[in-house]
Amino acid sequence: PIVYPIPQKTKYLSKEGMSLTGEVNVVVHGDQEKSTITKLDEILKKNDIEYAVSDNIDENKANIVITSDKNHCDECVDDDLVNDKALKNKEGYVLKTSDDDNKNGDITIIGADKDGAYYG
Repeated sequence: PIVYPIPQKTKYLSKEGMSLTGEVNVVVHGDQEKSTITKLDEILKKNDIEYAVSDNIDENKANIVITSDKNHCDECVDDDLVNDKALKNKEGYVLKTSDDDNKNGDITIIGADKDGAYYG
């Protein structure tokens, strides 16, 4: 698929793919545009992925964390992601997918602002 805006930097940590397993726990922190949540809902439904929204990470489920408030999520995101230079730019974002720590899969999107969270 085409990604827009074009990522400034892409870093692959492995050659393996990652899948979300079971019901997905969606955690949204910071103020988000309604369109961000609408788009996420559309993508999950299109891929037949069931989800529930909560305020916290659920270690027994796959998680999608979306935030535009990097200071709010000490327990949700890694420090190396929060300190990424992409978050210093307007509309910047960091996207991380992994099933290393959670076998069900985790997706983390940190936006420098609301638009960054949407593009992520």
